Amino acid sequence: MTLPVRFISWLIPGNVPPLRRARFTQAYEACLKGIFFRDKMTPADLAKSTTHFTQAIALDPGYPQAYANLSQAQFYLGLFGMGPASELFPKAKASAAKALELDETVAAAHNALAVIHILYEWDWAAAEAECIRAVQLSPNDSVTHVHLADYMSIQARHDEAIAEYKLALELDPISCMYIGFFGLILHRARRYDEAIAQCQKALEIDPNYANAMWFMALSLEQKGQLAASIANLEKADSLHAGPPVRALLGRAYALAGEPTKAEDILEELKTLSQQQYVSPFDIAVVHAGLGDMTSTFQRLEEAYQQRVFRIIELTFPMFDNLRSDARWQDLVRRIGLPN
Repeated sequence: MTLPVRFISWLIPGNVPPLRRARFTQAYEACLKGIFFRDKMTPADLAKSTTHFTQAIALDPGYPQAYANLSQAQFYLGLFGMGPASELFPKAKASAAKALELDETVAAAHNALAVIHILYEWDWAAAEAECIRAVQLSPNDSVTHVHLADYMSIQARHDEAIAEYKLALELDPISCMYIGFFGLILHRARRYDEAIAQCQKALEIDPNYANAMWFMALSLEQKGQLAASIANLEKADSLHAGPPVRALLGRAYALAGEPTKAEDILEELKTLSQQQYVSPFDIAVVHAGLGDMTSTFQRLEEAYQQRVFRIIELTFPMFDNLRSDARWQDLVRRIGLPN
């Protein structure tokens, strides 16, 4: 991925010395490569993206966009459970803070801080402020609307979230990632048919987009279409989507009356956790499918203590059967989620 130097030169102020100009050109290209891998949204590609963003920073330590992009890649690694949240999210916050130290107007850094406030710190007022600031700075950037919509969705402001997300899709109508993620926004709103249709649109663009497969599986499960849900999860799992999808597959097997398969996945995740990080939330998901509520809440409490971001999924439809449990209500209260 090499851009013509003439094109990149338009982005550089005219008074920049030739050596700095050359290094910026290299840093900019490294950033583009990082964005390419980041947006593929697989654990392996996210790891590659951090390498490119780090390279961009080494080439030009005063390049705020590189720090902002690195921050996003770091929190995405946290989202995929590729390490403890207590390690990855503080790193992401430090990278975003460095970007804003260099240039307070970098919308991507405000977006990154918004995500960190939502998924790790559970600071909902700060999250909303950062989302709004990002939209103010970059109203024509679809990602700013995506993050504001996600915040609204998590806060159960579903109509507002859907309207905001539609603005994002108007700005970027062919982003497979955004089209698929809209399916999750619709799923949270319990609009399952629309969620399934949205995920299918994403898969028409990229038949191997694993996130759209498991987002769709969640809605298929809620409609009682367990065989179709399992088929989507199995396909996503075959694409190395990681422990979170493996856990959802174990849960689906349990719900479909195949507890042995579910228990095999549970043991597999426990064994894997001795070799690499596996979120206690993922293990809780399988326990919940098997109906072991004691183990479910033990693991959910571990996830809370570790500030595992997926604990905010407690308000997802798949946990609706826990809403009457005082332990669920206590966790939701401590996180600050709407009940």
